[in-house]
Amino acid sequence: ERLVLKGACDGATWNAHEVKASDGGFISCWVTGLPENADRANIGVYLGEKKLRVEYVSEPDAKGMRQINAALPVDAAKGQQACRVECAGVSTEAWLLSVV
Repeated sequence: ERLVLKGACDGATWNAHEVKASDGGFISCWVTGLPENADRANIGVYLGEKKLRVEYVSEPDAKGMRQINAALPVDAAKGQQACRVECAGVSTEAWLLSVV
């Protein structure tokens, strides 16, 4: 299987370049290639090496893309961070976000 992270952004402002951790915000990601049984329990969203709590996983759209929302901890490391999604031992490429 191959997972592709099509995009990631701040889940409140939809800013594709920076996410705000101080507000207890979240990251929204769009991924293709997830298995049919993918859900909050078996999907991992990582910011750097820190695993985030997955809050929401949508059903696939017509192109097989699914939205995943993950909560940002208020103490998330600031600066440029790599975001990636993992499921069943398969990981996407990293998507760079600036955490403020």
